[in-house]
Amino acid sequence: GLRSSFAQDAISILTTSSRKDDSPLIRVAASTDNVNAALVLWSPQVEYKFGWAWKKVHTYRPYIEEVRRLPHAEPSKKVRKSKGNHTPSAATAVLKVLTYLAPRHTEVLQSLAALQLSNSSNSVSYSTLRDECTRKMLTSSDTNLRNIMKELSDHKIIGSERDDEGIEQMFIPSTIALQDIIDFKPKQATKTV
Repeated sequence: GLRSSFAQDAISILTTSSRKDDSPLIRVAASTDNVNAALVLWSPQVEYKFGWAWKKVHTYRPYIEEVRRLPHAEPSKKVRKSKGNHTPSAATAVLKVLTYLAPRHTEVLQSLAALQLSNSSNSVSYSTLRDECTRKMLTSSDTNLRNIMKELSDHKIIGSERDDEGIEQMFIPSTIALQDIIDFKPKQATKTV
């Protein structure tokens, strides 16, 4: 396909070489969903040849469908099948990520899981989550909470969307077992004497 380095190099040469009266005859428009696109998609030489005009365009839509389509790892024999519509492999992946996250991130995620479990809908307003985190003294500012939520979102553990009234709603996708997140206990570091 067009992802090979040969194809990318060929297209970049075509775009830069096809000029008439200093106007390009061939133009390439592309979109990407990867923060590190410039680092992972092209070599610096090919990127320079393309002469991309970078525009950041946010849709503010959650990646729920994309996450659901991800290939799932085989579930571990230790993972018990739980009730609900989550998959064991998704729960295993989330618990694996939680072991590497900072404890504060895990506590914020557990608060969201508890609120979502107690709520009749499948999402929780951002302000409710912020108030809960402030009450538990997990975050000291909105910026701090937003940074934590961004990292959790980058790991595809949470999603956000705006409801019909424009209120930001936070949620853990239905493929992840909320009770497993709530019950998660980080391993304590052992002290050596």
